[in-house]
Amino acid sequence: MMQDFVLYCYLPLYIFCEDQLLCARLRTAERDASDGVLTEQTFFLVHFFSCVFETL
Repeated sequence: MMQDFVLYCYLPLYIFCEDQLLCARLRTAERDASDGVLTEQTFFLVHFFSCVFETL
């Protein structure tokens, strides 16, 4: 019966700004732990700066 279950390992990716959670991704562990971090950070930085400059 145990052979019917496959064990999975996941790598959570959390991005915070102080105590505010901006992003939570659950990625499979078959890749490097830092894979995709730069893409997510870039998305939030571009969005943040576009909002800041829009209000000026």
